Amino acid sequence: MAPGRYFLVISSLLMGLVLGLGLSAALNWPQRRALTSPQEQEYLNRSLKSDTNLARNITSVAQKVTPSVVGISVRRYVNINEELKQARKRFPNLPRDFERQHPRMPKQDFQRHTSGSGVIVSIEDGVAFILTNDHVVRMPDRITVSLLDGREFKGDLLAGDPKTDLALLKIRGEELYPAQMGDSSNLKIGEWVIAIGNPFQLSHTVTAGIVSAKGRSDVNIINSSYRYEQFIQTDAAINPGNSGGPLVNLKGEVIGINTAIATRSGAYQGVGFAIPINLARKIMKHLREAGEVSRGFLGVGIDQLR
Repeated sequence: MAPGRYFLVISSLLMGLVLGLGLSAALNWPQRRALTSPQEQEYLNRSLKSDTNLARNITSVAQKVTPSVVGISVRRYVNINEELKQARKRFPNLPRDFERQHPRMPKQDFQRHTSGSGVIVSIEDGVAFILTNDHVVRMPDRITVSLLDGREFKGDLLAGDPKTDLALLKIRGEELYPAQMGDSSNLKIGEWVIAIGNPFQLSHTVTAGIVSAKGRSDVNIINSSYRYEQFIQTDAAINPGNSGGPLVNLKGEVIGINTAIATRSGAYQGVGFAIPINLARKIMKHLREAGEVSRGFLGVGIDQLR
């Protein structure tokens, strides 16, 4: 090797060594290794094992519950005159010739297709009862219920309750599996939960998050007078199409019915709401036995004292 080239190689190695020692000192690597004591290492190992168990639990819960989750497709015939009447109630200042001026305004009756989710909660004599949201199945002309295995059934609407936004359907068939219902009063803030449904018609989508809050009221989600709101708030991803699907704990128990999201974009922004299953269970009993929910009425209004 030529003397000049030999000098260049040696100089490069020395410079690399100096830079490496400087970087090590700057990053404080030796001290950082010393800070991880055996006790800390044991804690980290336990945490990693816990995370592995959590992932395994989510996988097991998804496999257990998804056969009980259904997709719901609803076809409605829309009367254009009735639609205009409702629009004018909501927006009384619309111009009289609004229908003729608006280029996208339908000129005749048309079909509207909407979709949502539901969960099989019980089976008796080959009849499966499905809990979902009232706004998903309100005023249907035809309801189609689809299962995880691709089978489809004609759904029959038994009854709905707009004040809690719950409804009860039924289908008849074989090899149908009900989900296990839990106790929503035992939920804790920060507890892991799983949402299963059909957002954007993507069948049996599973998302996970935590319980962010309980007993949320006056969030003005249910479009009904004298509504009843005591929602479970979660950050599990809920999107259009998830409505009516189950919110499930890590035991595989349904503890809520996913209902709505708080959003400025129309899609998931980290705040979702579910109806507690304890309330849904009571409403479902009324809908099944009487076809409606009977409530007492005092004829007085209640407000906060200021």
